[in-house]
Amino acid sequence: MLLMVSPVNHGSEGLAGPGTEVAEPTQFALQLRQLSSSANAADMTEIRKALTSAETLLKLNTQDEYDRLPARSLAVYPILTGLARNENPDAQALIAGLGSNAVFLAESGRLESLLWALPDIRALPTEAINLLRGAAGPDSESLEVAIEVIFETGDPAALELFAEQACNAEQDVELVQGWLRDPMLRHRADPEVLRMSIGLLTRSGTVRSPSS
Repeated sequence: MLLMVSPVNHGSEGLAGPGTEVAEPTQFALQLRQLSSSANAADMTEIRKALTSAETLLKLNTQDEYDRLPARSLAVYPILTGLARNENPDAQALIAGLGSNAVFLAESGRLESLLWALPDIRALPTEAINLLRGAAGPDSESLEVAIEVIFETGDPAALELFAEQACNAEQDVELVQGWLRDPMLRHRADPEVLRMSIGLLTRSGTVRSPSS
């Protein structure tokens, strides 16, 4: 069954904006969402088994829903945000490991759900930075999401990835100029963004203008 997110539900559910189509969560999805905040290692094991099984992932959303719905409308997204906010080491290890799990990443929607969950992690692990590095490449289908997430995290290592991609000759110049206007401008009050911006100006391969 498909629902439409109302303005009231937006924010409380962490979904895409009002009017976005979402799938009604199954009882199984709701159970995993509840377990995602647990401090119990056995609960993390149950979630890991579910999120690394192609068969079980189809119990969270149908293939059609994976193909059509925005990443933050998928049932896996609130599970991932629950794990990201859970400071239990087992939860943090679980979400870090998903960044290199081929089964989980087989759907671009799940990859982007994981990307959107990264800002909720207090300190990004190396695995998260590596995931962002791959997603921020010029040939990535998730490039725009990755750039937005980089600024949402405010993480120095993630922002360094942005600086690298802003100077990457293979990136589309118009895209790069758009990033400088938004989201970089939107996050200009963040001290780490300001520090990265100053460093960007001093790079030998400075950001190109559309006319260059």
